[in-house]
Amino acid sequence: YTQLSWLSNVLNVQSIIREIRVQCPKNRYKYIDTKGLANYQKDVQTLLNKHSADFQEISLVYAKDSNYENNKIYYAYIYVRFKNFVQSEIFRITALKTNDNTSASV
Repeated sequence: YTQLSWLSNVLNVQSIIREIRVQCPKNRYKYIDTKGLANYQKDVQTLLNKHSADFQEISLVYAKDSNYENNKIYYAYIYVRFKNFVQSEIFRITALKTNDNTSASV
């Protein structure tokens, strides 16, 4: 098993990917300089921050690859560390003897 074996983790990541695919084309042609690139990254990080409560950690790291830059491609990594969660429950049930004189304390 890995962290991506659990449906809740996969759905959280897919939700972020969907939002990024909606947000990034809106900004695609606005930024062509260093300041613009920083703003682009800030926009994506803001989107990731909206989901930070769903993860132990989520961050954006720009890859800075000259081949991608020459081809006008923004290349970055999104790192996620998933929170632990309860997958199943185990309860121990103990039946106590009924006694009119005393009460059981749990």
